[in-house]
Amino acid sequence: MIALTVTATLRAPVHLGAKNTGAYFMNSLRFIPGRSLLGAAAWACLDRGDDPAEPTFQRRFISGDVSWGDLLPVPLESHGGGPLDAMPMLAPRTAKTCKLFGLDHGCADTLLSVGGHGGECTRDVGSGQCGAGLKRMDGVVAVSGANELRAVRRPALGYRTHLAVGFETGSARHGYLYSREVLQEGQVFRGQIKCCNADAADELRADLQELPLAVGQGRSRGYGLLEIDVQLDPAAPLTVDEITRCSDSLAERYEGARYGDQARSGARYFTLTAASAWCVRTPDGGYHRALSSARLAQLLDVDPSTIDVVAGDMRAETRSGWDGAAGLPIEVRHFIVAGSTLLCRTTGLADQDLVTRLGEILSRGIGDHRLEGLGRVVVNHPLHVAHREDYSDH
Repeated sequence: MIALTVTATLRAPVHLGAKNTGAYFMNSLRFIPGRSLLGAAAWACLDRGDDPAEPTFQRRFISGDVSWGDLLPVPLESHGGGPLDAMPMLAPRTAKTCKLFGLDHGCADTLLSVGGHGGECTRDVGSGQCGAGLKRMDGVVAVSGANELRAVRRPALGYRTHLAVGFETGSARHGYLYSREVLQEGQVFRGQIKCCNADAADELRADLQELPLAVGQGRSRGYGLLEIDVQLDPAAPLTVDEITRCSDSLAERYEGARYGDQARSGARYFTLTAASAWCVRTPDGGYHRALSSARLAQLLDVDPSTIDVVAGDMRAETRSGWDGAAGLPIEVRHFIVAGSTLLCRTTGLADQDLVTRLGEILSRGIGDHRLEGLGRVVVNHPLHVAHREDYSDH
């Protein structure tokens, strides 16, 4: 798969939320879903006169040869600078920060008990430790080239009030004054689109930078306009040295915290974090609400005896909806939420074999609905493989 890095600058307020349900206030999402970007690009191609039956259109928007990832808000440089030149990613569910001072006191990760003990902040302040409680980070983070951790708590939001108009009379409808929450213009969001081959990626890149794209509701009123920049992703593939280095760091902390100075097991460790929601089916058509060792072995296509999930924090949620085109309800589906994370251990698996298999799921993803950007994976999240003191303070 060839990855394209998409940077979207909001040139108008954007509202991405639930359809009109008669409520007087409509919330907005804090990111741009991959399916919204997919829909905007598909409509722009149709408006240009593209035939939906053409192979190119089918590959981009229907067959699944292209995976449209979510666009997440980009943290800013220090001291009020511009957007950070880094790929934003969701923090793992196990990441914790100080309740009082946030990232100013670094971050802890309960998956490996990194940076904090007993649920308290251990940052030295004055004559002792902070001692404040920890809370889940629950946000977007990015690590710059200077090894500096940045976080976006919440994008800048605004509010717009409108009056619904009756189609029959062309005048204001009584009692239909409503407000919507919007993402303020000028903010920057970034994510990845993954294509099946280089030629398809080059063609899509050229089109995305030329097509007028608008997402969300209220587009006829001037909402949702995006300015798109697309670049080939320079990220290097996984290597044996990288996996070995991360494994040694994880093993030192996981096994060291449990076995002290005893000899290490020699197993390889790695973490998997859901960069987007996972929709993983069971053989009988149901849904997995967590990822077991046996299911992980199936995904990696390895002997179940060689791999084990030793720790993690996973949560599932239910989603449903209404298919307006078909006039039918959408199937109730269960998703493993984004940010869910696992610590995995392998034994008896060659390092190169492990790298190859992890590289495959990193490229293709996990589960269903990958066309919409679901199933994205982060192998060895930066918050898992670096100590808190390795990061600069926010």
